Amino acid sequence: MSLCFFLPTSVKTRFDAQMGGGSELALYYLSTSLCEMGVDVHVLLDEGQRKDYELDRVKVHSYPIPNNPVGAYWATLSVLSKTWKRFKFETLIDFEQAVVWQKATTASAVLKFVNEKRLKLVYYFGNHYPWLLPPSENPWFLWWFLKRVVKRSDVVLAASSLLAKKT
Repeated sequence: MSLCFFLPTSVKTRFDAQMGGGSELALYYLSTSLCEMGVDVHVLLDEGQRKDYELDRVKVHSYPIPNNPVGAYWATLSVLSKTWKRFKFETLIDFEQAVVWQKATTASAVLKFVNEKRLKLVYYFGNHYPWLLPPSENPWFLWWFLKRVVKRSDVVLAASSLLAKKT
């Protein structure tokens, strides 16, 4: 089994156990645990520059994803396609999809990609629950994109029972 996690928000450091907040820690521990079970795991994220490396058996692929709607869409579609051509993962796990409004269009790129490749889509959300943020921090079009991803997902994973009830 091969799967790919996609975290579109910018990571301040490299992928490791100390890389950021709750979402980043959850991504690290979930992906490394799956590797220990024999799953081929790829993590696709934005560390600001193009690089590939392996850490704790997780194959990490970093690509810059611009903080603007048009650039974010095309960069996401491109990096998903390039990664899939090389590794042929079967499932895409959309991890904490675009809680930053400038990257909201990454959701449309994810949907286009999984529909074209006929992949399973898992949507994971944890400590950033976008629908609870005030409109000043999370514009209407972000909600629109996120709702489309949730409706299309084969599985929705909530990190807590509170989040599960809101979905």
